Amino acid sequence: MPDTELQIITSGVPDGLCYTNPTYDLQNIIAPYLRARFTGNEINTGSSTPAAADRTKPWIRTNSDGTDDGTWVFYAGYWVQKHPMAVGSIILWEGAVADIDAFDGGETAAITTIAGPFWERATGFDARSPMGPGTLPISSTVVNVGDAFGEERHTQTEAELATHNHEFDTSDGQQILAQVTSGKVNDINRTGSLDYAFADPVQDTGSSTPFNVVHPVRICLFLRRTSRLYRRRAA
Repeated sequence: MPDTELQIITSGVPDGLCYTNPTYDLQNIIAPYLRARFTGNEINTGSSTPAAADRTKPWIRTNSDGTDDGTWVFYAGYWVQKHPMAVGSIILWEGAVADIDAFDGGETAAITTIAGPFWERATGFDARSPMGPGTLPISSTVVNVGDAFGEERHTQTEAELATHNHEFDTSDGQQILAQVTSGKVNDINRTGSLDYAFADPVQDTGSSTPFNVVHPVRICLFLRRTSRLYRRRAA
């Protein structure tokens, strides 16, 4: 590989600048006032597409406004640049399903290393929240990548109710029948042993309607990086 010319660019040293410490780091003296840039022909730079004769050299491309657009190389008839996110990466997206193929510079086409969409819908997340793999702390159930469980609504069972009791109000004139111990109809201790029979027992209540167990959510799409590797620009 031939030598590449390196142009040194200097700027003026401020008046009165004087370093008196002989052990002062040389980098601190030179770095603020010295820059370098390539001026040879071993690399393409700028916003213009390199000529055909320069396709064997990498292209450090800048946008029309001077901002950096990364490094491109010529491959399979195009200038290409590797996508920054790894294949299989997952992102959240609030765009439209119809726009997924064109999102991030992709296109509707069969997927190759340089063609097709960069993203696809990860349908395994539809109507589900993500969770990392591991061991659930209460049940000790081990969950792995790809497992799915949980429910949208739940009907509570008797075993799931909190331990509780009920107080009875006899002021409405309900008739309390025989077997009243000690002869006292008002001395009902709800924590003791009840030896009473009620003519009108306590009635069931509730409807056993399943209730919502989904936490507050905002709906978006989960997208997964496809196997396409490179962005491309026309030659």
